[in-house]
Formats: sequence, structure tokens, C-alpha cells
Amino acid sequence: MAGQKTLLVTEAAEQDGKLKGVKAMGKLVATAIVGGALIAGAAACGSSAQVKPAAPPQPSPTVEQVAKKVGADIVSYPTQRTMLTKAEAVAYINGKPVDIAVFKSDNLRDRWLEAASGIGSVVSMGHDYAVVQLPHY
Repeated sequence: MAGQKTLLVTEAAEQDGKLKGVKAMGKLVATAIVGGALIAGAAACGSSAQVKPAAPPQPSPTVEQVAKKVGADIVSYPTQRTMLTKAEAVAYINGKPVDIAVFKSDNLRDRWLEAASGIGSVVSMGHDYAVVQLPHY
């Protein structure tokens, strides 16, 4: 019934010379219907697959947290940190001096380790931190 009414309106518009307006309106309605169908189809497809949001980034640990994790006793905090570090401390693990360095990212940690590779061996490394044995202190 609705299709018949639309056809009658279109025929009447043609007779009155208003065909251009009706055709434009028809295209707009058709576009809206197709667009609505696409959105509804996408929503139906997406409803069965749930997308989990990304986990928030872990904050960088403090030098104290790293010291506790590796069993180190902090003896001093340098007044000037080395390049790329967020925080740093000198500590001892089993009587051996180590540098505990905390970074804003693992990328900065990796760059720091590369630059400091000749200083001492890596004792421990984790998310945004590195512990390097010092040759002497």
C-alpha cells in the first residue's frame, strides 16, 4: 500500500513538472535506507565479537621497588642522574655495588643499556628498569 502511494505521488509530481525535486528526494531516501541497513548490519556483525580495550600502561617502578625486588640495599641517590633515566640509585647486592636505574619506557632502558654496555654486567632487567653491576664504587 505504501509503495502504491509513493508511485501516485511520483506520478502526480511528474505531471506538475516537479520531477527533479521528487527524484532528488528519492535518492536521499534511498541513500538513507541503504546507509541505515549498512549500519544495522555492521552492528549485528559486531555484537557477537567483543573487543576488549587495551590494558592501561603499567607505571614505571620506583628505585625502592626495584631494590626490594632484587634484594638490594640502597646506599645513595646520585645528585645527577645518568642520561635517559627517570630515577637512579647506587645499592649493594650481596656486597657488590650496583646501579639501579628506572626509565619512562623500555625503549629508553634499552638505549641506556646499550650506551652503558662497557660499564658492567646486567644483574636484572624488567619493565622500565635495569640493575647493572658497577666495577667499583
